[in-house]
Amino acid sequence: EMLEKLKLPVLMMTGDADTSTPPSILRRAAAHIPGAQVLIIHECGHSPYWERPELFNNTILEFIRKHK
Repeated sequence: EMLEKLKLPVLMMTGDADTSTPPSILRRAAAHIPGAQVLIIHECGHSPYWERPELFNNTILEFIRKHK
C-alpha cells in the first residue's frame, strides 16, 4: 500500500540474470508505484553498477536529468 503513495520519480533496475531480485519480482513491485520506470539489463546479475558500470551510470544520469 505504501508504494502506491509514492509521488516521486522512481527508477528500478535489475539484471536479467539476477537471482536475488529477478525481473518478475521487480516488475511486480514496480506495478505498485505510479509512473515507475523499469530497466532490465541484459547479461547482468544483481549488481549492474559493478557488472555494467557504463550503462548503469549513463542510465542514472539520464534519469536525473529527466527529473530535475
